Amino acid sequence: MKKIITYLVAIVLISTSIPSQAGVADSIKNCKIQDVSNPDIGTYGGGLYGGFNDKTKPVPSSGTVTWYLVPIDFTDLKGETNWKPRVEEQMKLLTEYYDYVSYGKLKIQWKIYDNWITMPGNQEKFQVKQSGNYDTTENFWKEAISLADSKIDFTGVQVVNFVLPKNQTAVLESAQGFPWTGDINKYNSSETKLASFTILGQFFEARHRTYWSYWAHEYGHTLGIPHISGSRSNSTYQQYDLMGNQDARREISGWTRFAVTKWLEDKWVYCKNKSSISSEIVNLSDLNSKNDGVKLVVIPISSKKALIAESRSKTKFTGQDSIQGNTEGVLVYVYDATIGHNSNYLFPATTASDPVLLKGESVTYEGVSIKVLNVGSEDKILIGNGSESVVTASDVPTLAVLDTALDTSIPIIKSKLIGEACILDWASCPNGTRFMEGENSVYLPQKIISNKNFNHGTQMVSAAIQRNPDMNILFVRIIGNTKSGARQSTGILTLTNALDWVYKNKDKYNVSAISVSQGSHNVLRRSSSYCPITATNMIIDRLYSAGIPVFFPTGNNGDTKRIDWPACIPSAIAVGGVEVNGINPQASTISNYDDNLVDIWSEIKYSVVSPGNKVGVAHGTSIANQLAASDYIALKNKKPYLTLDQALSLIKLTAMPIPNTLNQKILMFNLKAAINE
Repeated sequence: MKKIITYLVAIVLISTSIPSQAGVADSIKNCKIQDVSNPDIGTYGGGLYGGFNDKTKPVPSSGTVTWYLVPIDFTDLKGETNWKPRVEEQMKLLTEYYDYVSYGKLKIQWKIYDNWITMPGNQEKFQVKQSGNYDTTENFWKEAISLADSKIDFTGVQVVNFVLPKNQTAVLESAQGFPWTGDINKYNSSETKLASFTILGQFFEARHRTYWSYWAHEYGHTLGIPHISGSRSNSTYQQYDLMGNQDARREISGWTRFAVTKWLEDKWVYCKNKSSISSEIVNLSDLNSKNDGVKLVVIPISSKKALIAESRSKTKFTGQDSIQGNTEGVLVYVYDATIGHNSNYLFPATTASDPVLLKGESVTYEGVSIKVLNVGSEDKILIGNGSESVVTASDVPTLAVLDTALDTSIPIIKSKLIGEACILDWASCPNGTRFMEGENSVYLPQKIISNKNFNHGTQMVSAAIQRNPDMNILFVRIIGNTKSGARQSTGILTLTNALDWVYKNKDKYNVSAISVSQGSHNVLRRSSSYCPITATNMIIDRLYSAGIPVFFPTGNNGDTKRIDWPACIPSAIAVGGVEVNGINPQASTISNYDDNLVDIWSEIKYSVVSPGNKVGVAHGTSIANQLAASDYIALKNKKPYLTLDQALSLIKLTAMPIPNTLNQKILMFNLKAAINE
């Protein structure tokens, strides 16, 4: 009996020190957050809701649906003879996909018309240059459905998909109609009311794109699912959802299956109010498993927001485009009921690390922590109230500064510097090559680093640290030097390579933002589209998609029509300068301006430390750029749940308008107001 008693006591002691297994869920009603995004309703309806609502859906999300595939050609381009192999596998995959993500609740069956139907004119007559151009789409649809309806009995059909000849030039991207668009409401089949249609364009002939994922995406809208972010913009979450990027992971989120299509049943959802969380373990079945088990954890943060976790894995449907980070693990994200179609109503709970968490990784969002204990046939997570420290990435964010060189002996810099690299066009890194990483990579002799060609980097970093001491610095040297101390030229490739290096090391150094206080006014074109498109655009876009903004100064030429390159790149954060002298800030007369491209303004004059630990003052949009980047990180420190888009919107919303005689729209970054909003 003594052994038995000892064993029981041990169990009692252990049970008091570990979280409870699968605690009692709260009422599922608490997790059915109502959509309050108030979407636009057109003439024929069409509100798309990302959360629960009492609106009638355009089409049923369950049952059997019939789709018709119809080949259409033109008088100047006849369809190929052996065209069916191009679409047969795609049709099969579409049917399999919706059966898979709906847990067998939505069945799609196909009919196919065997012969090409010729439009009454050439390709130019029916051209649709851009997806979403509904006037030209209606022109195409009106003729196509009239011709098809004269040859096909559409009774019992809900969707028609047109396929065009290879190498056609009529439809450049795609064209589609929905239950709420004018085209399909004005012109339809005489036998039935078709719910939607698609027309595949050139865009989907690219090797990494597929017909079926395009069809699936557009039918998602027909089912009532909003688009995540804009179709021509990027956001961090887009790659994780078919309704954000149809060529990436191609999943439909658990939240959407629960709230919009109702495929994910209540019994598969673990609902837990934030106020009732202590510490408990939940086993997560794979999101796509047809077996019973918890597939979705929903934690209402408020009446309009929920923290969500689901188990993700790579599937046969996974694409190749824009996939970054882990493909298997626990995805933790947030639903915001105040945001809807073409906005980031779903967004990652963290931008500091990969939102698909692996074993041992965790995230805390608004007082709720989720830690992954196991990833495998069944994932296991620990839900806590955030009182324990569980954030896996460094608690200190990092500003990556790309500039001339850095005096690392200065105390305030030495204490904050966590990484160095040298990336140049010339073999003038300290090791005699074009690349160097690690200690002394940004070193220059005091005689050279103190001159006006190379003291800039030290000044910029010192200003950033003084502005925001609660961050680390990663410095990348991008300006080379001759032996005599002259400045070597820096090309577009150097900047692109340096930004790419930071991108690849973003997680290692916990990079939150990048500041490049360099620019050129000489590479600009003399036209309305003056900003050249280069490889730099692509890496800045990629960083933006990863939630990392790249800040550039607008320049100091006093140009009121054009700003410097690369600040003019659309996805870059362009920073102008404001003179702050006393209580009435004034627009700087040296700061370049473009009403469409400048994102934010900051102080143009600030205290700096130069090489040799000499204190002084620097003036120019380079300073404004460093201060804006530092303030951005301070804002993200206070509000880590904000996505990049949300943070930038908040900065502009709370910015201080600065009056000026040229009637320029100048908005000065007001960190205090943004934090308090």
